[in-house]
Amino acid sequence: MSILDDIYDSMADDVAFARLPKALAAVTRARSGLILDHDPDFRVNDYEHHYYSAELTSRYMAGGFDTQDVWTRVVVSQKLDQILLLEDFVDATQFRQTFIYNELFRHCGDDAARCMAVMMPRKSGFMSFAVHRAFGDHRFNARDAQVMSKLLPHLRRLVEMRDLLGATADREALARATLDTLASALLITDASGRIRIANAGGEDLLQAQSGIRQKAGRLTTLDPRQSDRFAAAIRSAALRIGRHGDVLDLPRGEGMSPLRVLIAPLAGHIAGALILIEDPEAELHALGTTLSSLYGLTQAEAEVAVLLVRGRSLTEIATRCQVSRETARSQAKTVYDKAGVDGQIKLMSILKGLQPRC
Repeated sequence: MSILDDIYDSMADDVAFARLPKALAAVTRARSGLILDHDPDFRVNDYEHHYYSAELTSRYMAGGFDTQDVWTRVVVSQKLDQILLLEDFVDATQFRQTFIYNELFRHCGDDAARCMAVMMPRKSGFMSFAVHRAFGDHRFNARDAQVMSKLLPHLRRLVEMRDLLGATADREALARATLDTLASALLITDASGRIRIANAGGEDLLQAQSGIRQKAGRLTTLDPRQSDRFAAAIRSAALRIGRHGDVLDLPRGEGMSPLRVLIAPLAGHIAGALILIEDPEAELHALGTTLSSLYGLTQAEAEVAVLLVRGRSLTEIATRCQVSRETARSQAKTVYDKAGVDGQIKLMSILKGLQPRC
């Protein structure tokens, strides 16, 4: 495997990127290699290395040695994108008198004193590639610089590609975090029902197999009577044919409210179906949690409070909670007292903004 293979494999593969310092050291006959990711002020954000001990690298990052790095200062003061033999500026003997050598390298039992490096600009700062030799080794020379110079165009492409892929990954992470904040479960599928994207709520719903599930890699309903209509709605939405989607109520287990499912085409020209699922049971749980937090209700009282807010009668509450009507009445009174109201209408009024759409 050539050094160029190592470089190009490193563009999208973090494991290969972690191995790249070793490959750069080998091709330049160096003892060690280092790749540093700098912010716009040249502080080090991250690094990959070969040869250096865990003690040395952790001490470098934690001890603020990046601000004391004589080699980095030299590179910054010179032309970027250019191979530099740093002994042309600070020879090995001088380097051994510096703070970073004595408090970092020598402190950790290392004798690196010779360096060849290049620093390249990137969108969010700079990336530097450096190789090192020990004080007792030969200094880097023009031949070594020529070897490194031949790699420059490929290293530039590496920096550009990792910037591009990093920006894409950041956008994807932001989009997923946004989707995960939705109260509703959200799924995006192709025309056959294969899931492309699921937010956290969607993944939870799939895992619970409540109303919907995956079968042979495709999304379908637990109730076989709804499966054909569900599949047809996904197909029509994804391909923008016929009704362009549908709205369905999917039944679940006994005593559970059905899922409310909206199936619609994706915006723009992207083929796919957007499936938005509202779970009344989850909404009730969220509302109960809010009421408990606001008024210090017990779990049983919170359940009663939710049903009161939804306008249910004491008889309905008793049936739902499987308690006597007198117990339901007592719990309702406790809820009113803790909320500081004198009845169901007042409770519904002050909590109107918290009530889920149902």
